[in-house]
Amino acid sequence: MKTLALFDFDGTLFTQDTIPFLLRRWKELGYPRHRLSVIYLQIIWKYLRQKWGLFGYSNEQFRRDAMRLFVRLLKGMNAAEVDQYFRRSAEMVQEHLNQNVVDALLEEKRRGHEVVIVSGGFQCLLEHGLEDLPLDRLIGTAVPFRSDGRVDLTASLQVVTGEEKSRRVLEHYEHQPVDWERSSAYGDSGSDIALLSLVGRPVAVRPDRILEEHARKRGWETIR
Repeated sequence: MKTLALFDFDGTLFTQDTIPFLLRRWKELGYPRHRLSVIYLQIIWKYLRQKWGLFGYSNEQFRRDAMRLFVRLLKGMNAAEVDQYFRRSAEMVQEHLNQNVVDALLEEKRRGHEVVIVSGGFQCLLEHGLEDLPLDRLIGTAVPFRSDGRVDLTASLQVVTGEEKSRRVLEHYEHQPVDWERSSAYGDSGSDIALLSLVGRPVAVRPDRILEEHARKRGWETIR
């Protein structure tokens, strides 16, 4: 029977937030700035809505909306161009990994657990940025493409966040025997609670206020 080690990416394994990181890389790599300015302002407005709690706008809603806005930057690009952008952006990922979490991941692998990254981050970024780690599976957000191979801005972006993380994991392992009680999961925010609740050993990594309170009440392990 399999045992799993589930890892969130943003704020857990990766010390940065994906969207600000990708926006900086877009600028640093010399991509069109006029498009960046428009998207940046829209994302900032949504960030302020979330920070101030306007109209009940949650952090999870902000993450979904920010990911969908970011895809607009990729307008007109084909699959090869999108992959190249994420590959070049991923060159800086290693510099921002949480070494404590990397060590935990390597220990989980050494113990024979199947290591799975479950993240709202873009699949391409995860694949290129984490290629040196001993991962068994990556579950991330896929950029949608039209039949002509270019980015599809009309398609609904299926962001892997909140309860969608646990749903994707359960869906993938539906027909495989998993010892959930001996499995572990690592996350940093309240939106990871559903994922962490799947396993017998949940670990809160530099938790936000919501997750910290939840972890304290349930006696969950914490990495600071």
